[in-house]
Amino acid sequence: METNDIDIRNYSSENECVPDVVTGKLVWINFQKQEFQIELLDGKFLDASYRNVKEAESILFQAPERVVQVHGIVTYNKRDEPLSIDQVDQILPIDPRPIEIAEFTFDGKSYKIEPSLKFDVSFDFEEYFYIIDGDLDILFTGDTRKEIEDDLDYTLNIFWMDYVVDDPQKLASDALQVREEMLERFRD
Repeated sequence: METNDIDIRNYSSENECVPDVVTGKLVWINFQKQEFQIELLDGKFLDASYRNVKEAESILFQAPERVVQVHGIVTYNKRDEPLSIDQVDQILPIDPRPIEIAEFTFDGKSYKIEPSLKFDVSFDFEEYFYIIDGDLDILFTGDTRKEIEDDLDYTLNIFWMDYVVDDPQKLASDALQVREEMLERFRD
């Protein structure tokens, strides 16, 4: 099967093909054919090929606990279970590096953050999701590194709007503490 082909064996009118990321444990790699297989949390196996994916072999070979995230066209059944992944265009390493934010922009205005906001990032190898925990009592999970980075940016914007821009008299005491911390640390 060519890289741009979609596996029609798994397709029916009840299935949906969408660009997505699937996480699984690496089962085998065939470097000559540029193919690999991952095992999903539910024990199902997905085959994939990685032609034209930069650094694929390095990422696959060095994957911590053999877990990788694969982006491509994923075919899901009506129960939202992945059946196949085709047109793989990225193989993402698990990236638990902490996040540090020293600058923030809201409504076109930039603020320096002193000291920087710091967030620990970890990956749950049992359930295959990222966890972010850090300043301003922010704690949440996400499926990919990009998702947690995007969610963190969104959360900071919501915090700024709710705790700094809006009327402080509407805030509870713990929200007022977050507001004060943000006003102390975010400088224009």
